[in-house]
Amino acid sequence: MIQKLHVAALAGMVAISATGSSQTGSFSTPKNFPMNLWSEQKKVTQIPLKLVLDAPRLRADFRQELSVRVEIKQTDLEKFGISSNLVMFMRVLDGSTAITGIVSGGPYELVAPIPRASSDLQQPGFRTVGKVWSRPAIARPGKYKLELAILDRLSGRHSTLYEDISVPGNANEPLEKALRGLPLFEFGGTAPVLQIVKPVTVASTSKQLPSIPVDGTGTLHLSVLTILSPPDPALNSELYLNSFRENLTGFLATFLRLDVPLGTARLTAVDLINRRIVFDRKNMKELQLEKLKTEIKKDANTVSLDALVGAGERGRFFRDALRAQFEAAENDIEGAQHVIVIVAPRTEMPGVSNLQPLTPERNCHCRVIYFRVAAKGRADDIDDLLKAYQPQVFEPMDWPEFRKDFGTIYQQLIR
Repeated sequence: MIQKLHVAALAGMVAISATGSSQTGSFSTPKNFPMNLWSEQKKVTQIPLKLVLDAPRLRADFRQELSVRVEIKQTDLEKFGISSNLVMFMRVLDGSTAITGIVSGGPYELVAPIPRASSDLQQPGFRTVGKVWSRPAIARPGKYKLELAILDRLSGRHSTLYEDISVPGNANEPLEKALRGLPLFEFGGTAPVLQIVKPVTVASTSKQLPSIPVDGTGTLHLSVLTILSPPDPALNSELYLNSFRENLTGFLATFLRLDVPLGTARLTAVDLINRRIVFDRKNMKELQLEKLKTEIKKDANTVSLDALVGAGERGRFFRDALRAQFEAAENDIEGAQHVIVIVAPRTEMPGVSNLQPLTPERNCHCRVIYFRVAAKGRADDIDDLLKAYQPQVFEPMDWPEFRKDFGTIYQQLIR
């Protein structure tokens, strides 16, 4: 029995109501599934249906998410005498090999508002306009085959459909190869799709995402230095402040996934407003993202008297934090490779102009990367502090660009 859920909607819009039917999946064939429907790979249309595949969208785990949606109009159900006892089955193949179980389930009910007469002041009622099945799917780049069947269990009428699914991307790219432990294709999921909101926002997740191994040929020491406190312009705009925090959390969540078996991966996080080292070369494997998010979201508008009095020392404080990263690399006598990544917004810091610029004192065997959190264009003292080290600068303006930039960095790390 289909349960109706009346959803408030604008006139002309279609709402979806939930059913009581469960949706399941396993690699075994369900008892009530007539496997012969797919055995001949023949398309059958005894029940008119429409298949809609959304364009894939990037997720926080670097896989892509799409929605598989099947619709049947109510008028077609009535015209062909189709009952409400419908069930859908589907699975996905890579070539001739099934890579998902057969998922099955009953439909949701599509309802739309009934237009009301101009004299009727009551809320409009709803009418059923069809049935719909919708399942999220998560995939890595590749070409797949969707097999789908819908069965009316009372009349025996059925339809089958076979659709090619193409997920963009290069499966041979180093970053994609690093994700080879994840399923090629699966229905359902836990990590959020990353949405872009102006000003640019990379949404983050508190869920533990799979690590990205850095399998290089020699010893590598990866150091990530970040500024947790927002730039001054963000303090006057809730939208800008939220955007900065989401961007920073999203970027850092990805860098924290890097796993360096032959070497170390450490994070240093500074609170520039209060001139405080929050995390000092913390092992990234041991750092919980939730703790980092808590520090990023701390109230930045309530400033101590000491912080106000010492505002002119912020430039010196950050320069010293940077200098410590370079000294650690310069003092390494074993000749290991060092990569220093700065993740921060464009920042103006009082007192920088009165300081000596950072300069290499000896060969630090290091490569410097400046990963700017997308922020409003202003003068950037971090740029000036790093100039002598000729940093690689990235400033992604949306999530796909971030995915591309991060892939470039990863490829360099594993060389």
